[in-house]
Amino acid sequence: MIKTAILVDGGYYRRKIVGFTGHEIPARAADTLYRYCQRHLAHDREDCSLYRVLYYDCAPSEKKVYHPLLKKTVDLKKTSG
Repeated sequence: MIKTAILVDGGYYRRKIVGFTGHEIPARAADTLYRYCQRHLAHDREDCSLYRVLYYDCAPSEKKVYHPLLKKTVDLKKTSG
């Protein structure tokens, strides 16, 4: 059995669900998220199942970090997310 875990950025999800459906009550938003996660599984395989949905929500980072591909420091406070 292939088990899949999905990590959800809560702040981003909440912005998007309101954009798609208008004002969403929490129970409906959770149900919509669960159905959306189910659609991401490999449905062409019978041995694939949703193991768990990991939901996190925190304030945006205000750190400055080194970006190895750009070879420069990026101020996360000034980036759009």
